[in-house]
Amino acid sequence: MKFPAPDSFDRHVDCPVRGLPLSEIKRRVVHLGRADADRGDRGSARFPRLLAALGALIGTRPMQGLADERLEALRRYASAVRRGATEAPELACCLRTLGFSADAIGTATALARR
Repeated sequence: MKFPAPDSFDRHVDCPVRGLPLSEIKRRVVHLGRADADRGDRGSARFPRLLAALGALIGTRPMQGLADERLEALRRYASAVRRGATEAPELACCLRTLGFSADAIGTATALARR
């Protein structure tokens, strides 16, 4: 029996792959947020001057945020979901105001929890 070529499945008009709620770059941002949470990065520092002085002494720098506001909010949300932080619902509301759909937030939540 001859099987169809693998690339023929995503050429169909009703293919669910074409209508994914998150683009490839947004999926990478979610994976970046997961990695930040696993590494222990808690996002913005409470005492930025103290961290800057400590960084100057020992030679490390705190991680900078992403340049795009929407992607940075998505990264912080994925990190909060991965850690199980209480601010995750607030960040989800922030994502909704930035234009993310409920499907996109649900997909980001599922990817962050993996």
